[in-house]
Amino acid sequence: MLGGLAAVTADAPDELTVQSGVLSGPDGDPVLFLSPTWSGELGEGEKAVDALRRLGTPVVSQVAPMAYGDMLGLFDAHVVTGRHYAVRTRSVAACTPDVVAALVAAGDSRTSPLSGIAIHHFHGAATRVPEDATAFGLRRKHFVVETVAAWEPDDPDGDAHRAWAWARTRLRAMSDMSNNLS
Repeated sequence: MLGGLAAVTADAPDELTVQSGVLSGPDGDPVLFLSPTWSGELGEGEKAVDALRRLGTPVVSQVAPMAYGDMLGLFDAHVVTGRHYAVRTRSVAACTPDVVAALVAAGDSRTSPLSGIAIHHFHGAATRVPEDATAFGLRRKHFVVETVAAWEPDDPDGDAHRAWAWARTRLRAMSDMSNNLS
């Protein structure tokens, strides 16, 4: 499905961005999530989202117009005060087959069902801002891969969870496979 998502996002209009990644499903096994955001005319957005729906069979689907603030709060329930977190990010130019394989392997090897991977799609108008115009200089199409390890304070495997999030070999391999953006 990530390969299909890469094809959909490759030519996505500015109005569409899709956050995706790996979270735990209802049974604790890893599942792919897609969180599309459309900021244009509703009918055109429905066509864009239909292309995403054709990528697979959803476990849960909750696609509907909503206020931007509500959309930003969708993942708040997953960030619990007192829980422990370790986060690592890496930018990749594209979701090539090798990057997809590395992401699937990372999702399968999570050390905690609370951990996950978020993939942020960066494209459109933001890529047309001059590099020296803001503090954020990477202004070409890319994906930011965010590996988030999460575990409860009484979990004795904190070192293993941190090691999963900070797996430099996996993250470096993703960067190397995708033109070394970061």
